Amino acid sequence: AILITDPSHSLPVSINRNGLRAMAVGADERDILKLSYIPTHADIEIADLVVTSGLGSRFPSGYPVGVVKNVRNIPGELFLEVEVEPSGRIGRTRQVLLIGQAPARAPAP
Repeated sequence: AILITDPSHSLPVSINRNGLRAMAVGADERDILKLSYIPTHADIEIADLVVTSGLGSRFPSGYPVGVVKNVRNIPGELFLEVEVEPSGRIGRTRQVLLIGQAPARAPAP
């Protein structure tokens, strides 16, 4: 298991409001994700819900990932700087739900 906020982790996501797809990447800061390669003209707003996109078939689509907390358009940059606050209470919870496939069972003799 790995936290979605781990800097070595990325997750295919989409904006629930408009279907815009992106990659959520763990940031160096605790409790923050960053959306990568969002063009400056993209329709993204503070408070947009970010959900799993289902791309790559690793995670089902539609699971809440977080909410957009900050959108910065830095002059001269090609992409927006977008910060997402995870939906889960990362580092403040005692239980987790692991989602995965059951291992294949050998056929009965």
